[in-house]
Amino acid sequence: VGQALVKSELFVRINSPHPGLGAEIDRVIALGAKAIMLPFFDTTDDVRAFVDRVGGRARTVLLVETARSAMIIDDIVAIDGVDEIHVGLNDLRLSLGISGFEVMASPLLGKVSAAVRGAGMPFGFGRIGRPDDRNLPVDPELVYAQYPRLMADRAFVSRYFLLPDPDRIDLVRSVADFRARMNDWASRDTVALEAARIALLDAATRAQIAG
Repeated sequence: VGQALVKSELFVRINSPHPGLGAEIDRVIALGAKAIMLPFFDTTDDVRAFVDRVGGRARTVLLVETARSAMIIDDIVAIDGVDEIHVGLNDLRLSLGISGFEVMASPLLGKVSAAVRGAGMPFGFGRIGRPDDRNLPVDPELVYAQYPRLMADRAFVSRYFLLPDPDRIDLVRSVADFRARMNDWASRDTVALEAARIALLDAATRAQIAG
C-alpha cells in the first residue's frame, strides 16, 4: 500500500497494548508508516509507552475507545509526543452501555473535544457515510452536523460509504460531496448545530425502537 501512495501518507492502525507492541511499531515504521494509531488503551502509561517507542519516527494518533480513557482525557492531552486524537464511537458506546449516536451527542464527547482542541491537537471521531445514502439508520446530515459542533477536523469514512456495490460508487464525487456538506454545516450558527444534535438523539431513539 505504501508503495502505491502518491499524495497521501501511510496511516497504520496497530493492535491495542500488548507485550509485543514495541516490535509491531518498529515493523510498521520499517514498512513506511508515517502515522500510527494506538487503539483501545486505558491508561496514561499505555500512551507514554506508545509515544516513547515511536520516538518521533512517525506521527502518533490515539483512538479513545474506552470509558476509562475518555474520563482521563485531560491527563492524556498533557503527554508530550501525542499528535492527534480520535474517538472510536462503537467501542466507546459498548463501554458506556449506550448507542453510538448517543455518545456523539453526549456531554462526554463534548468534554473530550474541548480537551483535545484546547491542547491544539487535531480531533476526529466516528465514521461517516455518503450524504446521499438514505439506507442508513440515521440521516447522514445529522451526523455531519456534529463535526463542526464538536470542532472536529478529522473524519474516517465507514465501510458503508462504499455499499451496496463499491464498483458503482464514484468515490471522487462522493468525497467531494461529503466535503461540501461538511463545509455547509461548518457555516451554520450554534443554534442550528444544537438543533441538529437534538434531532440526532431523536432519530437514534426512533431507530432503536424500529430495530
